[in-house]
Amino acid sequence: MDTILRRLCGCVILVCTIFSAGTIEAREGDDPGLLKIGAWLTYWDLPNGHHAMRAYENLFDVFYFAAQLTDKGEIAFANPKLTNILEARSTGNSNSRYWLTIVNDVSATTTGQTQLKDPHIVHSLLADSDKRTRHINDIVDLARLLGLRGIDIDYENLSIADRGYFTEFSRELARALHRNKLLLSLSVQPKSKDVAWNGAGAMNWRELCEVTDRLQIMLYNQFSGKTGAGPIATPEWISSVLQYAETTCQKNKIIPILKLSGIVWEGEQTRGIQFDEVNILHNNTNAKSFRADVSNVPYIKYKENGKQFTAYYEDSISILTKIKTIHALGYTNIMFWSLGREDPQLPIELNRYLKTKK
Repeated sequence: MDTILRRLCGCVILVCTIFSAGTIEAREGDDPGLLKIGAWLTYWDLPNGHHAMRAYENLFDVFYFAAQLTDKGEIAFANPKLTNILEARSTGNSNSRYWLTIVNDVSATTTGQTQLKDPHIVHSLLADSDKRTRHINDIVDLARLLGLRGIDIDYENLSIADRGYFTEFSRELARALHRNKLLLSLSVQPKSKDVAWNGAGAMNWRELCEVTDRLQIMLYNQFSGKTGAGPIATPEWISSVLQYAETTCQKNKIIPILKLSGIVWEGEQTRGIQFDEVNILHNNTNAKSFRADVSNVPYIKYKENGKQFTAYYEDSISILTKIKTIHALGYTNIMFWSLGREDPQLPIELNRYLKTKK
């Protein structure tokens, strides 16, 4: 057992059994035409995430958003107290395939502070062939120890200069995982054409698709502080991103990701908002409710401390609209980011919709 496993063993050993039990190979033979829903559970909201899982019938894939990097480039669990993962066996989703997402959030070993989506640590790991090999070995060893179905790499905001390094890393990681009968998922930022800027431009979808098992595309944050308030994602924009993706990748590898939360705008300033927070704002601010005509995305406008705010969020109606759009385009796998604080009506309506498609 190498250094990475010894260092992680204290918090990992408690979850080995749960992940191993979740690796159900029979799922690989399910009807490929059926719509399959997967979702992330986040380390900061595991209790709510596990509770929400119980409402969804037979989630196909469960991704634990739980691993990040240290400033030395080592893999570390963002929350060392991961015993809550043991609760997953009591959620009723025993046939789910379990994955671990590793994100390029970096925790400082001295201060404990975290830098989100740090491109520099990824550059240092991938540009040096020896470091890249060690990083790949650490990932594979961890996946084997946990008994996972696969690993998801979520390295965001990378420099365009690291485009080739990331492709080579993905190619080598895929080979190493496949040798161990493990799968590779790459979660990437959206684009509707090839671009030459940092972030989305650092991902060569065509070359990545050749090596990965899943190219998971974030179909959200269409509007930002720079653009002004707007829906999390419109059906037209979703279609344009997926249409471009199909020119670079075979459709059965493309996995759309839908975001279940929303965004609040105050001028160019933005912050995230959850469904349950919207109800609180309604009660505290006399917010006025609206719904976008085409996208069915709900939004509210309200005043607080003399300032005007607009919040676009997602509910069961808007998410089902997106699911129907994506399904009509021929996609049969959809991921949710993330479970725990979404509209409680969503699993009810989703389960009803899925039954009509069997």
